[in-house]
Amino acid sequence: MVLPGIQAKGLKVIGERLCQGVRDLKISHGDAVAAPYVTLSVGGAMTVPRVDDGVINLIGIADRNMYQAKARGRNQFVFHE
Repeated sequence: MVLPGIQAKGLKVIGERLCQGVRDLKISHGDAVAAPYVTLSVGGAMTVPRVDDGVINLIGIADRNMYQAKARGRNQFVFHE
């Protein structure tokens, strides 16, 4: 999800609401051992764009944050300013 012009506080609110919204749906997760319901692990990233910035770098940061959310126990949003 690309959210131009968002501030760090807003990004955190959106990430946490996404996770909570999926939790609230209580979609059965079948035989999964992680949780009885589907959850989200979300990684966020933001930047002030510069000419030499690449979108791939930003995606890479968000991806690392998502894997950190999974490593911390899943079902959460991770973002570092």
